[in-house]
Amino acid sequence: METELVKLKEKGETPVIVFDEIQNLKEIYLNGERRLIDRLFNFFVAVTKVNHLSHVLVMTSDTFFIEEIYQSSALENTSRYFLVDFFDDETTYKILKDEGLSDEEARYVVENVGGVPWMMEQILNGDVKSMVEELCVSVKNSIKNKLTVEYKKSEKLYNTEVEFLRRLVESNGMGLRKEDREVVERLVQLEILYYDPINDRITPHTKLHGKAIKKLLESLDRV
Repeated sequence: METELVKLKEKGETPVIVFDEIQNLKEIYLNGERRLIDRLFNFFVAVTKVNHLSHVLVMTSDTFFIEEIYQSSALENTSRYFLVDFFDDETTYKILKDEGLSDEEARYVVENVGGVPWMMEQILNGDVKSMVEELCVSVKNSIKNKLTVEYKKSEKLYNTEVEFLRRLVESNGMGLRKEDREVVERLVQLEILYYDPINDRITPHTKLHGKAIKKLLESLDRV
């Protein structure tokens, strides 16, 4: 590949190499020893910062993998990190207003759901408050089902996860502690929580997940 990049550079072209969901390669080893992912990132540094042959964009939805890469000495001072997130509140409000929602309706969605595109699309197809409540129930049931599967695997794991969710709800967002890493990583994998490794902040996966988690915990308290 590097030979082809050199040819393109000689033509005055600077290609952009894009890798999506690259974390899927992290458990692949070459000859049972060195990880393929490490070789790849060394190659990325070589063709970008060393030889200036191309640009490289690497995308992943695994935020713990981002943390691993962020802390890699091979990438120190060689990379920039960009969060590809849901719409911010201002953009969400503008889109909803442009789609015909009233000021009150748009603000209600921003406060309770946020800028998740597929959720916004669902809400625009019906009565706003009814659709928000319907989505909240759906998300709550999804979280409940995921935790039920966890319970069947290990009651101890389930209790640890529920206890962490209680702490998170009470704190309204928190940093990652070493002793919580395993449970947080699991809840992130289940898409119940989101972890921002750059700012060291754990939050519900979406605003609606936060609301759904609170309702689920309330229902568990009544059992």
